Amino acid sequence: MASKNVLSHNKFDGTKTNPKILFCGYCKSGTTIITKTFAHCMDTPWKNEIKRLWGIGKLIDRGKSLNQFQNWFSKEQEWLNAQHEIGSFPILKFPEGILIIDLFPPNTSIVCIVRHPLDTICAYLERQHEFKTLSFSQNEILKIAEDWNYHYLATKKTKRPIIFVRLESFITQPQIVISDISYAIHLPIKKSLPEWINKQVTPYFRYVPTGHKIRGIGRYKLSIKSQKVVKSILSVCDPALSHLRINGINFDDIADYRPKNHLNVL
Repeated sequence: MASKNVLSHNKFDGTKTNPKILFCGYCKSGTTIITKTFAHCMDTPWKNEIKRLWGIGKLIDRGKSLNQFQNWFSKEQEWLNAQHEIGSFPILKFPEGILIIDLFPPNTSIVCIVRHPLDTICAYLERQHEFKTLSFSQNEILKIAEDWNYHYLATKKTKRPIIFVRLESFITQPQIVISDISYAIHLPIKKSLPEWINKQVTPYFRYVPTGHKIRGIGRYKLSIKSQKVVKSILSVCDPALSHLRINGINFDDIADYRPKNHLNVL
């Protein structure tokens, strides 16, 4: 059995005859590698993204409740037109699904991938800059930090049980993480880990420009060298981090930056 920092277990209905699984999380959190590996071990086909729904986060008025957006979006043609794609495969990888979890079918099991926020933010910006630089402005870093925080706080509002998985735990213990997800949703593992797993997990980050020395875990150290900036980012992310801690997701190095009088409550 995995420890809580690998997976936070929830009970699921074991009577489902055709379970659908949604893998979601913030962009660059590791949803692709984990979904791909899980689908391989389950010997089950999977759908990579719903492209017609890309960018739904930009439609949300963050001054209003997320529930208001979901009620509106559930009636929109884009969502209605996407239903065939959503139901066409047993496993769906759609990171932005984290914002609309309650719109998926009731029997959908939700797996939410979480990566260290500093690594996620830098990997996101590195992709945004098309790998041409590892230097990012403080303003753009904090903007992505706010977005990261919003996305994971969305899981606090859902009515569904969620399986939370740390990417870092998958990198170091892929077999345990896959087994735990399988156990949580009552699906038997049919195949061993794929041969390509080590090539993609060690290092995890495949798109490596010249100059990289840290890949995957700790890659933020290439771009964020100021401890003041680190503290600013973690301050922005703290509401979501507090929620994730309650659900068994911890990052030991982040604890060093939390105020001593900070209570682990929502």
